[in-house]
Amino acid sequence: MTIEPRESRTSVAILKRMRADHIEVQYLQGAVLNTHALAEVQHARRKLMGNSPTPCSASFRRTLTKQPLP
Repeated sequence: MTIEPRESRTSVAILKRMRADHIEVQYLQGAVLNTHALAEVQHARRKLMGNSPTPCSASFRRTLTKQPLP
């Protein structure tokens, strides 16, 4: 049996793996977001999830653009 981490903490956020294809990121109050901090969050996400979920999925693009999918 392999024990996989379900939570990771960075200097600016807490990342929780909710399901195999879903991660929740809670940024800490007063956190200052800069390129170093965001790279730290991205690295933690990849350690928890690998390449899944992909942030450029169709539903994510639809949410950003607020346009229906073709």
